[in-house]
Amino acid sequence: MGSGNSYKKLFSTTMILAIGSFSSKVLVFLLVPFYTRVLSQSEYGTANLITQACNLLMPLVSAGIANAVIRFALQKGSNKKGIFSMGLVTVLCGGLGLLLLSPLLSLLDFVQGYTFLVFLYVLMSALHTVCAQFVQGMKYTKLFALDGVLRTIMTIGFNILLLVVFDLGISGYVLATILSDALSTLFLWYIASLGRFFSLRHIDRDTRRTMLRYSVPLIPTMICVWVVSMSDQYMLEYILNDLYSAAANLPNQVTRIMGVVGDACKQKLPLPDTYAVGSAAVAIYVISSKVPHILSIVASIFGDAWQISIVSEDPQKQQRFFSNVFATYQCVALVGSSGLIMTAKIMVTLLAAPSYYTAWRYIPVLVLGITCSCLATFLGSIYMVERQSVHTLTTTLLGAFLNIGLNLLTIPPMGVMGAALSTCLSYLLMFLVRGVHTRKYIPVHWRLHKFLPSCALVVLQAALMLWEVPLWPLWQILCFLLITLLNIKELFRSLFRLF
Repeated sequence: MGSGNSYKKLFSTTMILAIGSFSSKVLVFLLVPFYTRVLSQSEYGTANLITQACNLLMPLVSAGIANAVIRFALQKGSNKKGIFSMGLVTVLCGGLGLLLLSPLLSLLDFVQGYTFLVFLYVLMSALHTVCAQFVQGMKYTKLFALDGVLRTIMTIGFNILLLVVFDLGISGYVLATILSDALSTLFLWYIASLGRFFSLRHIDRDTRRTMLRYSVPLIPTMICVWVVSMSDQYMLEYILNDLYSAAANLPNQVTRIMGVVGDACKQKLPLPDTYAVGSAAVAIYVISSKVPHILSIVASIFGDAWQISIVSEDPQKQQRFFSNVFATYQCVALVGSSGLIMTAKIMVTLLAAPSYYTAWRYIPVLVLGITCSCLATFLGSIYMVERQSVHTLTTTLLGAFLNIGLNLLTIPPMGVMGAALSTCLSYLLMFLVRGVHTRKYIPVHWRLHKFLPSCALVVLQAALMLWEVPLWPLWQILCFLLITLLNIKELFRSLFRLF
């Protein structure tokens, strides 16, 4: 494959997947104003805790098999029937195990009353993921994109029906996703004739061993990713609730250590605007994380196309291909993060009800973290190519441990900002470790003369926004223009490679 064809293939695949991902991720993202108006802060926070708990259970129930499904389905000459069948059987067996153990889920306060919905959510989502990843592995990218569009339409329709018409609250929020996943799975099964790939006798010993050897190390990896990105919500829920309810009985020296939260609780005063308690704190944090999520959506769209292209690329050309694509990727990530920081206040105003406005304070820090996460994820694709999933685990584990430790230290004195800062530093550690370690396999050329100044300007921009210095809008625009000028040559060079 010629180098020019490699870039064009990557570009065309990205565009096709962007159609489906735009609808399934961006349009659902735009439902946030709807959610914040039909659900209270407490309901919205609890609904997010439930869905994120489901996301944590997913890799455990499915053994992370969807990752192996796409990885080996992309491989030429692979046992397609065995791969798909192994994926479905693994999910169904895991679903049975979850059903038997589901009474244990009710031990979690926020899951009580929603246990069966959690089971259905995990099972339907896991089945849909396996089918969608297999379709993508078969390179039916147009079908994958169409599924994304239809799933979005169904999600929006079911949300309106269940939350507005039937007023089901949290149950309706969860059930809308369950129904969308179930119908999307049936759609893929029928259109792609997936039944012809399901055959238990094709699950031979080699297929089982190879797929599980690849996917099982990714289970703790996915759990660690969840810890870094989502554990903040649970720790905010419990730490701030416990602090507020118990602080009045603590010695004075302890409340001094706790800082502003402790002082407010000790004197039985309302918490400052920068703090919220329990589910309300979770809701504020969720809204603030939605804006940086725009960047991760773009990165994930590209990532889906990237893993298809890099597995198919000639190994002798991988280093140059990686370096050129990474140069463009980091430019887009940095320019995008600068734009999101600059428009933080506007985005919150457009996205959510007025009661969520204080969420803008945490966006600059979370944007920095998501930028590091996107860069770390790109470098992690090197481990996928080399089948070194153990290294994906170890680097993610470092970030998870740091995240938990920092949350325990920073949430009591800093509230929601502590959670945002912990997430940012955890992603930074993952990026730095992978940046050094992946050179062992593919030494990517960094173009540091542009990368480092751009990073410094983004950090400066975040600080200026947080401090709201005089004439801060002017400084934001200036930083954005400087970052764009630093990277515009590389962006034009990428377009030249395509055309």
